[in-house]
Amino acid sequence: MTNEELKELQDAGVFTLGQRNSKYSAYNVLTSWSDNADSITYANSVVITNADYIFVPTLLHDMLNLPWTSADHGYNQTLTTGFDYGTFNFSDKKYLNPFTEIYDHVQILDGSNHWFKHIYIIDFDLENQKGKTLLNSDAVESVLLKLIAVRKEQIKAEQAQERKEKANADVDAIAKKITRMSSANKQKLLKLILK
Repeated sequence: MTNEELKELQDAGVFTLGQRNSKYSAYNVLTSWSDNADSITYANSVVITNADYIFVPTLLHDMLNLPWTSADHGYNQTLTTGFDYGTFNFSDKKYLNPFTEIYDHVQILDGSNHWFKHIYIIDFDLENQKGKTLLNSDAVESVLLKLIAVRKEQIKAEQAQERKEKANADVDAIAKKITRMSSANKQKLLKLILK
């Protein structure tokens, strides 16, 4: 993933994923499954999009070229829905890194008859009802690790800003107390400070 791609993701607001004000949601999409006689395997993709939930099925059908129905399941030729999906639910942390939580989920499922084939980030234009692919990669782990690293840096900056604002508020509170002091107490305080 290039720096230009990361910048585009930042500009689109993807890194607000999981926060209350975010327009983005993440989905674990079951793109296909196969009965291999001795086991059933599942192919999954991670999809991050700002599309309203009601548009997600059509978006997945159109942008990922998933069929509405399929009977292509290895030995099992039963006609089923062509794909399925569920929303990733994130913890309610003050400094959330949703990409870490997605990564952990992928690590738990990956290899246990589930394989994560792709990660997609899709920006949806509601007015024109069209999606624009910001990212399409089969390097799911690698992409998630890069997104984790970017979000970690953002969290560090947010924490530093919060400390700075708290320090400024503390100074303002002290200054207000000092202005209410008598002249004698101000002089006494000044002597203590200058020691």
